[in-house]
Amino acid sequence: MIQVLNDLLVLVSQNWETISSIIGFFLVTVGGYKYTQQSSKNYATGLAKTLMFAVEKKATDLLLTTGKNKFDFVVSEAYDKFPALVRVHISKPMFSMLVQQLFDEAVAIAKEHQTEQPIMQAPTIPVATTNVQQTIQDAQSNQSVQLTQSN
Repeated sequence: MIQVLNDLLVLVSQNWETISSIIGFFLVTVGGYKYTQQSSKNYATGLAKTLMFAVEKKATDLLLTTGKNKFDFVVSEAYDKFPALVRVHISKPMFSMLVQQLFDEAVAIAKEHQTEQPIMQAPTIPVATTNVQQTIQDAQSNQSVQLTQSN
């Protein structure tokens, strides 16, 4: 048993460069795959958000009346624009789930910030009270009294 371990250690020490290269290649490959997978998801999310907003703004021009029509339009148009590398990581059903998740998040944020009162209220203009009107009349009469006294 000890002889087998010694032989294994000798084999590893003699081929350490090859073994470390294989391990390094494996780590780089896995890391690169994970990075491109995350980049693909970020790309898909950004494109989906852009199309969702564009479809909402131009829904009447595009003859999209129902939410289902808008959803299908976003999914099909965005997925068709994906580069091949993104399609490797994200299938159309996965993208459809991603778009639905983005929509649900948008609805939740809108409900969270919804208020029952109007967002802006018209400013009220204060009406002069009788005290202010009385003060103005007193000032005018005092001025006229001063003018008559100086003549």
